[in-house]
Amino acid sequence: MAARRGLVALALLAFAVVFLARLPARWLPALLPQGVVCIEPSGTVWNGACANFEARGLRAGALRWSLHPLRLLTGRAAATLRIAQPLATVQGEFALAPGGTLEARDVRGTLALAPGGLLPGIPGDLDGSVALAVDELVLRGRAVRLLRGRIEVQDLRQRTGEGPLPLGGYLLLFGGEADPSGNVSGTVKDTGGPLDVQGTLTLTPAPGYLLDGSVATRPSAPPVLVRQIAFLGSPDSAGRRPFAQEATF
Repeated sequence: MAARRGLVALALLAFAVVFLARLPARWLPALLPQGVVCIEPSGTVWNGACANFEARGLRAGALRWSLHPLRLLTGRAAATLRIAQPLATVQGEFALAPGGTLEARDVRGTLALAPGGLLPGIPGDLDGSVALAVDELVLRGRAVRLLRGRIEVQDLRQRTGEGPLPLGGYLLLFGGEADPSGNVSGTVKDTGGPLDVQGTLTLTPAPGYLLDGSVATRPSAPPVLVRQIAFLGSPDSAGRRPFAQEATF
């Protein structure tokens, strides 16, 4: 009797999997929660796409997904997602764990530093791009609990009345889990340009961040940038000035 019940359960599970695989994506909009919009769905609920996807004010653009049903056995709803829009292309595996924890792996992509993009809170006078190579990310609520990978800011420029002001490129490296106080720390260094930067970026559980380090100008730095750096105070014997900035979000 137990064996027969097991076979029946497997048969029902197989039916549910096949049903989900064939369920058309056009049924998806009616199933989504308030504030989440899938425009022009295509494919299936299992493997499909939206011509435009929006979630609570975030306009992701074209979205394609492929669900990983076996991850349900670990208590996680997981899928490979690919976002494509004029300002960003991002792909990775994302999973929602019990308690609302978001997990991401193998996230790769390029995002433009521009208002209206996927990165919120970007100052309107900055241009550039961000290259993502994040191996692992865990978000609990809005706080980062684990971050492993690299984030590279490329060709950063500030728009001024006298034309674009080049600020160079910067590399952020993160290596693991939060410390006992809930902080996740990474190193910051420049990849070339008018500023020689070395520092630490700490993501706090507030959530927020603390950026601190030291900076020196290179001979290629334009006079306006030299004057701005001088406001940080007197340089040390190596010509470097300390800086610190923190905020919550």
